[in-house]
Amino acid sequence: MRSRGRPQTPMSWRKRNPSSGLPAAISHVDGADDAAPARYRRFHATRYAVLLDTVTARVASLPDPAREHPRILDIGPGYQTPLLRERFSRGITNTVGFPHKVAAPTGRERHFSLDLNECGERRRWPSLPRHHIVTMAEVIEHLTVSPVAVLQWIEELLEPGGWLILQTPNSLALHRRLRMLGGRSPTGPVPGTAGAPGTRGHFREHSISDLVAIGEAAGFAYHAHEVRNHFRRDSFVASAYDRVTSLLPPSFRQGITISYMKRPGPLETDDRFE
Repeated sequence: MRSRGRPQTPMSWRKRNPSSGLPAAISHVDGADDAAPARYRRFHATRYAVLLDTVTARVASLPDPAREHPRILDIGPGYQTPLLRERFSRGITNTVGFPHKVAAPTGRERHFSLDLNECGERRRWPSLPRHHIVTMAEVIEHLTVSPVAVLQWIEELLEPGGWLILQTPNSLALHRRLRMLGGRSPTGPVPGTAGAPGTRGHFREHSISDLVAIGEAAGFAYHAHEVRNHFRRDSFVASAYDRVTSLLPPSFRQGITISYMKRPGPLETDDRFE
């Protein structure tokens, strides 16, 4: 398994918006000027950068014409969706999951409404067009059904040789370990109890070894992973966290980005896109 070194925001992103590290596209989507989403986007800016860089590398590995015109499926649409559409404007970025106001489809793009927790049984899998790339960012930790079953369904949505890029919080990050040592749940309060967030909480978070095992059990070939401090706060504590985790093994950092490949076969054309 591979992981990269000290976390930092890619230079290309800092040049495009040096004050926040966010690409210009995100500030031009509907609703993106709201205060709460702005804080959310700043908090996740590094994660978006890592996601875009990873998808770019995987698209570059596709054969022509898929390399020039990739079909991407973004599971769990959100602020990353318009970024994918901007980066890969010559392709198609469809979405599946709950709709999001900044990710509404335009032109040839399509949204498929679905609760992934309905995909725990094969007989309930919806039939969708095949894609070259599937992204699944900050979704797997919310599943209440087996992630193996969901990834098996995703594997069927990919062209042979296609890629799944998945992002999720690291269950073994330093702050998770410290919470356990303090006798507290590493994932925070249970949803619906005092101190819990108002949104649906994380059902289960995963480690790198968990994600490798889940992908392989679903039939994917594990390719690579990267562990970085994805979540940004401008504070002394956050800076200290970065310094400490830069001295520790990468498995102590906050977020995981992992790539799986669907085992190769003849690349096909899905006539549902024609």
